Amino acid sequence: MNTRWAMLWGTCLGLAIAGATGVLFIVHTALGAEERVAFLRLLATSSTLLTVVAILMIAFTGLLAHWLTRLWFTPPRRYASLIRVMASSNAALRIEPKGTPEMCELARAINEFAAHHQKTLQEVEARIGEVNASLAREKSHLAALMSELAQSVVVCNTDGCILLYNEQARHLFAGPAAVSAFFGLGRSLYTLLDQDIVAREYAHLRSQLAQGETRPVAEFSVPFHDGRMVRVRMALVSHDAGGADARPEGYVLLLNETGTPAPPPQAVKTPLPGRPVYYDFDLFNRPGRTRELDDRSLRELAYTAFDTETTGLEPSAGDEIISIGAVRIINGRLLHGETYLQLVDPRRTLQPESARVHGITPSMLAGKPLIDQVLPAFHRFCEGTVLVGHNAAFDMRFLQLKELSSGVRFIAPVLDTLLLSAVLHGDTLGHRLDDIAARLGVELKERHTALGDAVTTARVFLKLIPLLEARGISTLREAREASARTVHARIRY
Repeated sequence: MNTRWAMLWGTCLGLAIAGATGVLFIVHTALGAEERVAFLRLLATSSTLLTVVAILMIAFTGLLAHWLTRLWFTPPRRYASLIRVMASSNAALRIEPKGTPEMCELARAINEFAAHHQKTLQEVEARIGEVNASLAREKSHLAALMSELAQSVVVCNTDGCILLYNEQARHLFAGPAAVSAFFGLGRSLYTLLDQDIVAREYAHLRSQLAQGETRPVAEFSVPFHDGRMVRVRMALVSHDAGGADARPEGYVLLLNETGTPAPPPQAVKTPLPGRPVYYDFDLFNRPGRTRELDDRSLRELAYTAFDTETTGLEPSAGDEIISIGAVRIINGRLLHGETYLQLVDPRRTLQPESARVHGITPSMLAGKPLIDQVLPAFHRFCEGTVLVGHNAAFDMRFLQLKELSSGVRFIAPVLDTLLLSAVLHGDTLGHRLDDIAARLGVELKERHTALGDAVTTARVFLKLIPLLEARGISTLREAREASARTVHARIRY
């Protein structure tokens, strides 16, 4: 764009010089011989006049180039950005006709095509919906069966990555062990259970399967990291039905805390709709954790979208965090059941203008933990994920300033939806969270709350991924490098 603008400016300057030269030639031709000599002498001695003319010519050239850019170059670039959004993220988006009659006509034609495209998508989605309705019924039956079980159920892949759990398991793991780790999809089971014991039993089952036993089962006790004991029944999850050719892809665990009697099945019955069973079987195919993150596809990675609310806008001048909210993304799914939200006592006065934005009052912060107590828990929640924020440099600066006092350092890769939007749309479209959400069709909920903005950021990020892939940006490395080249990446707090 800079090269193109320079070429346009040079062209306009050349035209201005040519025009001025033409005027001088006409004047020179119209004068008599003596008048020509006097005119040339005047030009030679009037350096001030020539300087003023040159300045005016340069200014006129700049204004002309700017006007032509806005009239002819900017609208097509803006339309191109919006068309990509329509095609991959928000079919309901429309272009507001602006500019020359030709540009307005183009915008109207694009909108007509977009309406046809949206109708076609709706018809396809309706057909897909009919198929998905059948799958949804099967998932509902799965949820019902899982809910009827009195035991806690957890399914893991070969790396111990959790890919299914039921509500009973969530309550079991939400006990004192949660002080040291979080439980959820895509997390490692070994942060809560002894890895050596579980891995040993898993290896023993695989050995039995290889020897021809069709459905080997192991029963053993294992301690939580907080000292509690749990009784475990383990079975393999295999690609084939069984036998020597079966290929284990993970294992299922049935757990009961030792000394806690299992309730009868009717004690845990609940109505069928909305039964809380959490699963993502795509995690069976998740690459091992040893693979380099930067070379991983954006669609493969696990993310924590987060946001903070603060006492003010100057972290280096003493402003403090008063709220942290976050939500996890696994395999392109927003996990609404796995969120983090914590109010923080800032030990300082809230600025009135800041309080008017987020609505947090001093009374709401009274008795809340200090930031040095909160950050270790938040760090554990984010463990093993890529951080995603909007204008993330602002939030990360607050976290960096607390490294010494909290003993926590956030070294995970960070992606910024503001920078990614700038990568895609340059200076043709706005990059505020509200602007991006509006054009991507993301509904704003609980705006200016830490968790609400974290969820909005997560939804925006998921909509940006196909747009980035269309631009040839599909890995974490490519996204980070493209972000670093934007003007907005130079902002410091």
